[in-house]
Amino acid sequence: MSQDDRIARLEAASLEAATNGLKALLLLNGGASIAILAFLAQALGKDGVASEYSLLVQEMVRSLALFAAGAGVAVLAMFFAYYSNQSYAASLMAPEKVGWKRGALLNVGGGAIAAISLVLFWVGVYRIWVAADY
Repeated sequence: MSQDDRIARLEAASLEAATNGLKALLLLNGGASIAILAFLAQALGKDGVASEYSLLVQEMVRSLALFAAGAGVAVLAMFFAYYSNQSYAASLMAPEKVGWKRGALLNVGGGAIAAISLVLFWVGVYRIWVAADY
């Protein structure tokens, strides 16, 4: 296998890993949002919520907002990944017009935004866990 083949395979593997990571963030936050909505629909159904569970339900509603924001931020990270790759490609096609630095900045920004999505998920989980412990 030539060095160019190795480079191409490593690049493809890194893009696939990043894509799967962003999909996982969207799935984590979106799935948590759907699960909480289903739970709240059942819990708030006919008889309302028993008073001993009111704190838990309040924290679940707050966590729902965190999970929804985390899903939205994950989608934003996907846009950053797309524009980062577009910038890299444009830089290779016309280096005099588009610099490599723009793609690198978008790449770092996308990574930071993806990290925010993960933090939002864990904060939401933690809030529910703490409320359920009482």
